[in-house]
Formats: sequence, C-alpha cells, structure tokens
Amino acid sequence: MEGLVGQGKMHLVQNVNQRRFLTACSTKRATEEAVRFVQLLNSNDPRVYNMLMSTCVRVKDVNGAFQAWDMMRKQGLTPGKIFYSNLINACAQANQANRAFEVFQNMLNDGVEPDQITFCTLINSCARELRKRKNRRQQLVLVERAFHVLDDMNAMRVRPDAYVYNALLSCCSRTGLKTRALSIYQQMLDEGIPSNAATYLALMDAHIAAKDCNGALEIFENVQPRILSFKTGKEQLYNSAIHACQHLGDYDRALGLYRKMKENCITPDPVLFATLMKAAAETGNIGKTADILSEMKIADVEPNISNYGTLIGIHAKNSDHEKAQQTYDEMIAHNIKPTIVVMNSLAHAYAKNGMFRETFEVVEEMKSEGLSPNSITCSVLLSSCYHGREIERAFEVYNEARQQGMQVNESCTHILILISNRVLKSLRESPILHGSPGGTPSHHLQAIQSQRQAWAARAVSLYHEAVNSGVHPSLDSLSLLFGCLRLPRHNMDGFSTSGTEGAGLFESRALSVYEDASGRGMVPAISVDAEQTFNLEKLPPVVGQVLTLCLIKRLYKEKGISIGGFRCRSIVFEFPPVAEVKRTKKPKDMEEGNHEPQVNYVGASVVNILRRMSVPFEGSQHEGYVRMNGAALDRWLKSSSGREVGGQQELSYNGLNNIYKSIHKQNEKIRTSSYHL
Repeated sequence: MEGLVGQGKMHLVQNVNQRRFLTACSTKRATEEAVRFVQLLNSNDPRVYNMLMSTCVRVKDVNGAFQAWDMMRKQGLTPGKIFYSNLINACAQANQANRAFEVFQNMLNDGVEPDQITFCTLINSCARELRKRKNRRQQLVLVERAFHVLDDMNAMRVRPDAYVYNALLSCCSRTGLKTRALSIYQQMLDEGIPSNAATYLALMDAHIAAKDCNGALEIFENVQPRILSFKTGKEQLYNSAIHACQHLGDYDRALGLYRKMKENCITPDPVLFATLMKAAAETGNIGKTADILSEMKIADVEPNISNYGTLIGIHAKNSDHEKAQQTYDEMIAHNIKPTIVVMNSLAHAYAKNGMFRETFEVVEEMKSEGLSPNSITCSVLLSSCYHGREIERAFEVYNEARQQGMQVNESCTHILILISNRVLKSLRESPILHGSPGGTPSHHLQAIQSQRQAWAARAVSLYHEAVNSGVHPSLDSLSLLFGCLRLPRHNMDGFSTSGTEGAGLFESRALSVYEDASGRGMVPAISVDAEQTFNLEKLPPVVGQVLTLCLIKRLYKEKGISIGGFRCRSIVFEFPPVAEVKRTKKPKDMEEGNHEPQVNYVGASVVNILRRMSVPFEGSQHEGYVRMNGAALDRWLKSSSGREVGGQQELSYNGLNNIYKSIHKQNEKIRTSSYHL
C-alpha cells in the first residue's frame, strides 16, 4: 500500500476495508502496521482514529494509543467521549494512573463531558496501579484519588453504577481497607444498586488483605445461597473463601468448600487447586498435596504452571529437593515451560540444603530456557553460598549482580550481613584471643584485628549500599549488623571500653548506623526534649541495646552543649515481661539477630546496659517496663562527669565533645560511600 501511494494510486488504498484491516492488526497484535495504515489514509474521519484506538486498547499498546491521539490532533479533530475513554483505558492497562488523569484533564479542557464508563475507567487505572505499588503511602494516595473521582461524578451529576462501585471496592481490596469497603457496599444498598459476584469478591479480598479471614468467610456464608444465580465469578468466590481458610490454617474447611463446589456443579480451575495445595501445606499436610494433584486429573482439570509451581515451592520450603526436582521433571514432561518463579523455587530447594553446585546448575538451566535471573535468584544463590560456607563466592555473586545493574533486595543484604556476622563471631571466638597473652604472638593478634576491621567495614558498607538503593534493611538485618559491630572481649581496635559511646560493647559506628536508620524511619527516633515512651516489643535485643546507648549519648551531648541548663525528661521503655516467656530451649546468641525468641528478651538486654552504666531506673525486665526519672538522670549526668561510674572512668564533657566530632566524621564517611566492599 505504501508503494501504491508512492505511485500516486491513493484511490486503490482507500478502497481497502479499513475495519477489516484494523481488526486483522488487532488479531495479529500488529499495532505498528495499524498506525502506518492510518498514516497512509491521512483521513479526516474521526471514526478511523476511533478504530485505531480500539485496536491499541485490545493489544494493550499505550504508546500506539498516544500516537493515534497525536495523529488525530494534527488533523485538527477533537477526540470524542469514546476516544478519550479508550485512551484512559490504555493508560489503565499500562498501570499509568498519572497519565490517565492527565488525559482526563485534557478531556475536560476540550469540553467533552465524561460518562459512567469514563469515570469507571479512571478509577480502574488507580486499582490497576495498586498492583505494582508496595509503598503503603503511595497505595493510600492512589485510593484517595479514586475516591476523589467519585466526588467529581457526584459534582457533575453523573450517577455511579455497579461497575463504578466495584472499581472502588477493588481499590479497597488491594489495600486492606475493609471498613471503607463496607461503607461503599452500604452506599450501594442505600442507592438500590444491585451487587454481583465482583462486589462480594472485592469485599472478601479486602477482609483477607486486612487479615480478617473470619470476616471474609462470614461474607461468603451470607452470599452462598445466591452464588448459583451469578452468571460469572462463582469460581472466584469459592477460590477466595478457600484462600481465607488457607490463612486460618483450616484445611478441613477448605476441603469442605471444594466438595460443596462440586455438589453445585461448579467447575474448579487450576488456581483453586493451587490454593488447596497451599492450604494443605500450611497445616502440615504435605502428603495431601499429591492427592490434590490426583484429584485434578479426576476432575478433568489439566494442571498448569501455577499447580506445579506451587508444589515445587512447597517442597522447597520443606527443604525437600528430591521431590521438588521430581515435580519439575514431571512438569517438563507435560511440555509446560518453566517460569522464573518456578526456577527460583527449584534453586531454593537445593540452596536450603547447602547444595552449592546444584543451585548454580539450576540457574544455568534457567538461562538456557531464556529466563533472566532477578533479585530473587541472587538471594537464592547467596543463600546457597551461606549454607555451603562459600563466603568469598557469595560476595562475587553480589558484585556481579550489581555490575549487571540488578536491583538487590533486602534478602540479599540480610544474607551478606549474616555471612559477615558469622565470620566476625568466629574471629571473636578464636583461641588466639582467649589464650594467655604471653603465649600469643603479636602478629597473630594484628592479623585478627585487621580481619575484624575489614569484615565490620563490609557489613557497614552493605547497609549503606542498601539504603542508597532505596532498600530498608529489616530489624533482623540491623540486629545482625550491630552484632558485627560488637567489640570482642579483648578490645583489639583501641575503642575505649569506658564511657557512654559504646559501653565497652559496640563500636561507635553502631550508634552512627542507628542514628541514620532512625532518620529513615526504620527504628524508633530519639528525642530528649520531652518525656518519651519507647515500645520495644518488636525490637531484637541487640537493637534495643544500641537504642539505649544512643539515648544516653544524646543526654550527654545535650547536657554538654546546653548553655541555659539542660533538664532531663523522664524516659520509659516498655517491653514484654520476661516472666511471660516460656523457654523450652536455650535462646540463641543475641548476635545472630533471630526474631524469636530473642524479641522477648529485649527488656533484659536494656536493663543490663543501664546497670552496666549505673543509670538510675525503676522497674525491671520482669515487670515489663523501665522508667528513668528526669531528676534522677540529671543527678546521674552531673555525678558521672569526670569520675567513676559503674566501676569505669567516664569521659568528661570535653572528651565527649571530641568523640562527637569523631562520630560526625564517621557519619559523613557512611553517607558519602567511603566504605566499599
């Protein structure tokens, strides 16, 4: 056709059936050819551009949709309601809510009045983008934008229908706003708008996301008599109910729902069977998963990638690499192409067993299948290195991933800090340090000192790289990091074991890292300007210790630089009483950063720090709180200046000020990437 136009035979091109050609382009997903065809036509008929827009929407090509918009404007044509609604829909399909709202504003500027479909599509753009948003604040902003659309509808006197309300419910379901979802449902009832399967599905999903699975099942029980009257969505309702049972760990109830579904002659889909498998695994019925796969064959439902992927993930979680491999081989035998998720699960099964070589072989097979490793793959490889004690190889994997531009996740940071913690712990427990001083050559001590400093710097550098990449390390990762910065019993690095700076337990860098983490909202912020209560229930003991040291350091600093006379305010620590903890085995070392049962001993760790430094306080770890009276803290600070406190010589204010300058320099080094792997 382009050749005909070049020969001046445009009339032949105009004889082509435009609708049939664009429909063919849609079927073949050939939007580029569709755009070229409309460019050849150079038509002034808005219907041509509407057909092109419909083609782009079917193919989900947002760039082609905007090309159609530009071509229409160049012809001096004003898009109509249908065109704009389709363009907003193209933005929604591409998870581009901001772009959808920009198009909507252009629609209003052109004097085109939106209708129910336009508003519904706009709300759907928010609901779709919620799928990729992990940040809670960003999610809530999108929900508010969706509800503002409803306000705009009412202002323009456009009556919402069931599709609009279901789109709003979808926003609530993806953010766990069950109260708001129920209010929308009540509004539907008040306005006499009939609900359908999508309505109840969104309500159930909102309750599940809010961790109210019993509430979701209650909604299902109420709607169950009406399920058979729904034209679509029956399978999804049962699937959601079984999903709620999975979270509750009630496999028997999930199985009962499946049987009820069969009685009602509702054909289950592979997703439902995958949910049943997860429910069985959650309750420890691993053997039932194979029975469910057999049940699929009886129900004449062909297993797909979701079923095999779920089974492989279950076996990987239980460290059963043999069954994971068998399931994978069966999947390949059924000519089902593996996905990146399935390959990561298979590799994880080997990694958890410390099978270093096999894990890397799975990743190589993944590449041969045309799949690109992602951040999850990187964390699985690092896990295999950790369990296989391949320390240097772990950092090689990490550096290669960074060089390839891979976005490293929190799991990668956690594993590498865990490796650093393991090495530092072995150095602290070295017989060289605990032998007689006269019998240990100085060069051996210096070698261990050098290694300890290098690994501690590595750990701090990992934290720095993570936060600069937008990754916030977890509390467990911070606990491990502070464990890396714990001083050995024989202080080799010249850090003072006296004073408040580390209380002889931690390097001063630990306090600097805590202050940086508190500024990023990862740990409680410290303020001494007013009375403050710290809830330490979720903090690992090591993090609680460093928080206490940072707080005391801040008190010293304010007392030292205050001109008008600084007066301490009362400070309260709240934590689980130790008496409530029923310990069945000896707790693991605090430096390992495990959340259970360590978290229950945070009170004891804080009390030990306060006693070590002779800080006056009321309460105990058995009572579940510690209170430091402001007046008593004033007297303690005054008495501790330049004299013995807790059996150790405390630093004077001048000495402390010099240390503050040193800490400030270390903070600058951390923020300016002075520490490298």
